[in-house]
Amino acid sequence: MNDKEKREYFKYLLTHRTQIENDPEFVNATLEDHLKYVPNGMLYKFRECSAQNFKALENQAIWMAQPSSFNDPFDNTIDLDFESSQEKIETFLKTKFIDLCFVVLSKKFPTIQLQRINQNDIDEYFNTCIDENGNIDKQKEETFYSKYVNKSKEKTLHDVLNQITKFRENQDNIIKQILPNLVDNMKILRNKLRDDMLTYCMTEYYQNNVFWENYADNYRGFCIEYDFRHFKEVPFEIYKNLLYLMPITYTSSKPGFDIEKFTEIAARKYMLNDNTAENDIELNTDLNMQLYYKRSEYQYEKEWRFSIKNQENNLQYFPFTNAIYAGYKISEVNLKRITEIAALLKIPVFLQKNNPFTNQFYYDKLD
Repeated sequence: MNDKEKREYFKYLLTHRTQIENDPEFVNATLEDHLKYVPNGMLYKFRECSAQNFKALENQAIWMAQPSSFNDPFDNTIDLDFESSQEKIETFLKTKFIDLCFVVLSKKFPTIQLQRINQNDIDEYFNTCIDENGNIDKQKEETFYSKYVNKSKEKTLHDVLNQITKFRENQDNIIKQILPNLVDNMKILRNKLRDDMLTYCMTEYYQNNVFWENYADNYRGFCIEYDFRHFKEVPFEIYKNLLYLMPITYTSSKPGFDIEKFTEIAARKYMLNDNTAENDIELNTDLNMQLYYKRSEYQYEKEWRFSIKNQENNLQYFPFTNAIYAGYKISEVNLKRITEIAALLKIPVFLQKNNPFTNQFYYDKLD
């Protein structure tokens, strides 16, 4: 699944959010196409032998983690350079200064029913109140602002206009005061976007010696095979979330996210209490793309991620277990426990064995 296909898929999901929730036919058709990207329809998870992991295996349950708990601090983050983007952020604040006026005035005059301004209003302001030389027509400006102030508060309207005049005179100082707080909120928002999801990581193949060493207790553990080809055999409420099963894209340089776009998201959210960005499909597609990049040195992982919204629902039923592979160093006690669980689940167990003639492992199906 290349970047272009992934982007179109994210956009498609965001466009059809309602159907995903309650339209099995739509979900089925979409999944049939999407799961073709999963090699052979199967993915794998490596585990150490422990009472907790055995219990999860028996219950066909998975524990989904917040990406902030991952070892890589850059994993599942949005690439934003706050330090070198101060000038761009300041420029954004200057172009959106009319918005800031409304925020401050709403707090200063809480009883005048000052209405929230939107982008169309801003366009109207610049088109009607400012001439081609950039000069403000005071009379037109008063007419413009009068639409947003309770009509019975004429004196207050003049107070508002006087405040705006003062704001203009001190625009640079006001922006300098706002800037640090806005940047802090942008950092909070970036981290929040990271923690708003729960993720379960899998890989495309089980013959991965690095994974056996690092994630399966140096061949003493086991690997679970998940088969998604027969997803319709499980309840709709379970399998519909497979729509959010996505591969990682590995790159030497993660594409940066537009700092001006992100500044506007943060400014509207924290300063204007405006969450309209959540409905911007193109913007949210770009944000989702950011979360599925990793540095190229991790390419050997061949990773896929199953992600859902974080509602403190870390423990999830995941009834797609199809086989278990046991490492060649596994203890007899742990192998016995795995075969017992496999018998309950009616799935096969394969024991990893060393072929000294080929310097490779092979996997022997146990009776």
